[in-house]
Amino acid sequence: LASSGIDYNIKIWSPLEASPSFNRVLADEVITRNELMLEETRNTITVPASFMLRMLASLNHIRT
Repeated sequence: LASSGIDYNIKIWSPLEASPSFNRVLADEVITRNELMLEETRNTITVPASFMLRMLASLNHIRT
C-alpha cells in the first residue's frame, strides 16, 4: 500500500503480521464514522489557502 499526504513524500506500507487478520466490527465502525463525516461536511466548501491570501491582499490594497 502506498500513501501520501500534503508533503512530497510517498510512504510504502506492508503487513508485518504472520497470518492475515481482519476485524469486521472495527471496519464497520470506521466505515460508519466516515459516512457520518462525509454527510456532515457535504455542504462545506474548501477554499485553498493561496486563494484566501490573495483575496485578503486585494482587500487590504482596496482599503489603503
